[in-house]
Amino acid sequence: MDVEPAPRYHAGMTLQTWWLFLGAVFLLSGTPGPNMLHVMTRSARYGLGPSVFAMAGCLSGLVLVLIAAAAGLGAVLAASPLLFEILRYAGVAYLAWAGIRAWQGGGTAADPATGLVRAPSAVGLFRGGFLIGVSNPKLLMFVAAFLPQFIDPAHAQSPQFLV
Repeated sequence: MDVEPAPRYHAGMTLQTWWLFLGAVFLLSGTPGPNMLHVMTRSARYGLGPSVFAMAGCLSGLVLVLIAAAAGLGAVLAASPLLFEILRYAGVAYLAWAGIRAWQGGGTAADPATGLVRAPSAVGLFRGGFLIGVSNPKLLMFVAAFLPQFIDPAHAQSPQFLV
């Protein structure tokens, strides 16, 4: 008895693979991590307007790491556990340093009318979000261990990464 292959949806992925990937990414994105904590603290401290620049920085960092994964970073990290560990611990060290700086800067006086602290420049907020984004160990784990499971090497990889 011949079994027909599962119908392809797009970019070489079956519909079942799409749903599995979507569910897993939804769960992973919903778990608190450095990006979420960074944006929440910026929002609470400076308000929604300035925190948009921190969000844009985090998102830019995420996109850059995903582009690097599409260019082969995941394969390099999988082939070199030492490099992966170095990147992971460098990210942890940066996040710890950023956390200590945020904790030490907690004594800045807030505006009595709004309860908010005067925000740094838009560039500073973006840069901070970007650095948190690219140094996020959770994202590095996603790119090196999780994402490659959903990429079918028998089909064009660019559309799969784009999706």
